[in-house]
Amino acid sequence: TAARRNDCDVLILARGGGSLEDLWSFNEEIVARAVHRCTIPLVSGIGHETDFTIADFVADVRAPTPSAAAELVAPDAAEWLRKLYACEGRVVQCASRRVGQLAERTAWLEKRLAQQHPGLRLAQRMQRLDELELRLQRACYAAIGRYSERLRECAAWLARLSPGPRIAQQQKLLSVLATRLGGHARRNMEAQRSRLATIVRALNAMSPLATLERGYAIVSGRDGAILRDASRMTPGEEISARLAKGRLKAIVSNVIEGEK
Repeated sequence: TAARRNDCDVLILARGGGSLEDLWSFNEEIVARAVHRCTIPLVSGIGHETDFTIADFVADVRAPTPSAAAELVAPDAAEWLRKLYACEGRVVQCASRRVGQLAERTAWLEKRLAQQHPGLRLAQRMQRLDELELRLQRACYAAIGRYSERLRECAAWLARLSPGPRIAQQQKLLSVLATRLGGHARRNMEAQRSRLATIVRALNAMSPLATLERGYAIVSGRDGAILRDASRMTPGEEISARLAKGRLKAIVSNVIEGEK
């Protein structure tokens, strides 16, 4: 039976109008029990609107006529179509909104990545170091100029005193001071250059390109995602390895898990 096959969402028990004798079979106990045992929702539509049978009272829903039973079971196509169009509109609206959000997120991430790129940060640090070196040179030149002016003033003062030995002594002292000043300036310049070289080496060591120069590689899958776990790959898959110079395309022949 249809109830045993369980291939319907709802069943209709129907018969057209007739005499009481014609409809009497729907008053039989065996029919009423069968309707009661049915696990599928059952709508009765027996006879005319004024006809009542025991099967009508046992059924889940009673319709006055067979055609009315069909109308109860069959959905309104126009209503379902309207709901479908409404759902479609909501889906399109949600999808458009989500695409817009993802586009904004992507643009924001691209901007952040551009700002945090190692090459850009290295260039900014190099520019800062150049500015500091220029300021240091200017400060040294200014200090040398001040000391030179002071030395000239001292020489003029000594010339006015004009004692020969004292002048010679002061000239010797001035020569020593000039030598010490020049040495101090050179040492400062060398120290700043050494510091600049140390900072440049540290920045280069932090760069991913420097890591590649030491023999490492950046391995990514076919979709471009960087691989960190060998267990995510299977033999036969294609991978790409970025080296310090160029790229390699390879096919996975074996996956060894657990090694560090």
